[in-house]
Formats: sequence, C-alpha cells, structure tokens
Amino acid sequence: MTPDELAQQLRRGLEMARDPQNAHVSSPNELRITTVYSPWLLQICAVCRHTFREGDQVLPDPRHLARMVHEDEPTALFCASRLAGVRRTAPPAAAPNQSIYAAFLQGLQTHWHPAGDVQTITAAAHAELIRRKCPICRHTVRAGDMVVLCPCGNKCGGVFHQDPMRHLTCWDTWKRGRALQYCAFTGAAFRSQGEEDA
Repeated sequence: MTPDELAQQLRRGLEMARDPQNAHVSSPNELRITTVYSPWLLQICAVCRHTFREGDQVLPDPRHLARMVHEDEPTALFCASRLAGVRRTAPPAAAPNQSIYAAFLQGLQTHWHPAGDVQTITAAAHAELIRRKCPICRHTVRAGDMVVLCPCGNKCGGVFHQDPMRHLTCWDTWKRGRALQYCAFTGAAFRSQGEEDA
C-alpha cells in the first residue's frame, strides 16, 4: 500500500468514525440523514437558507460536493431538486383527525405552559419570522414551528422555539423560572408595561 493510499484510508476511517450513520454513503445521489455527528448540522442550506436539523435528509450540493443541501420530504425542503430544475412537492400527508389534533394542542397549552405565561404562536408559511434564528438552539424558524416572541418590549423581532413536539423547548430552557431583565437578542433592558404603552 502506498503512502497516498494509506492516507486516503485513514481519512475515510476518520470520516466514518465522525458520523457513523452516514459512513456507508459515498454516492452523491444517495441521501444522508443529519445526525448530531454530521459536520453540516446547524450550517445553513445555500438554497432554502434554513439550518440543518437532526433528522433532515440531505444530498451533496452539485456545485460544491463538500457542502450539503436539503432534499427532505417530511419538511418539503427539496433544495437539491430545485438546483436540478426539478419541481417537487411533498405528497399530501394523511390529514390528522382535526378534533383529536385540536384536543391535543389544547391539552398541551393547558398543561404545558411556557415559563412566564407567554403566548406561543405557530409560524405561518410566509410569516416575517421564518428563517429568524432562535438564540438557544441556533436553528432557523420553519413554517409550522411553535415559537414565543421575545417579550422584552423593545420590538427586537427575536423568537424562541417553544415546540415540545419537535423537542425544541428553547424558551423554557432560557427562562428557567427566573425573572428576565435583559433581551437575549440585543442585551437591552426589558421595558416595563408602562414604557411599552407610552
């Protein structure tokens, strides 16, 4: 074995050890699953501008094979297809039983209050807060994510995830039962209710 072949085998072994779930994938056309060990975790997709989350399906960017882009059916982020000029849409998901879904959400709101009694909202597909980054998990807000708007009173535009169904309870993590005095986004002091109304 030549020194170059040995070095290549060593590099391949290190790659396999770093991200074992994707170690067997070598073809640029084969999907990879984002794990906590994936080097692209938390990086931003060059096409949709969303961060890569654990569980996202990705393919190498054909323009730069060392970089990944989404090709994730569950979230309908078909970035690799867009680059190839293919228009894909997610197959219609089985519609949840609306009454069961509504009851579940009501139960969640009733028994899992976000710390500090703030209101959670669900990010709409074209809302202004889409792609804003949560300061705790550092992931971008996607359509359907449940979030809390920063209550600092300074109109900072910040959002925290508060989405137990996606295991993103960032607001509760940050608040932790303490009285907040400073904005997590700007560092400015919280404004009192009287100041907000003025």
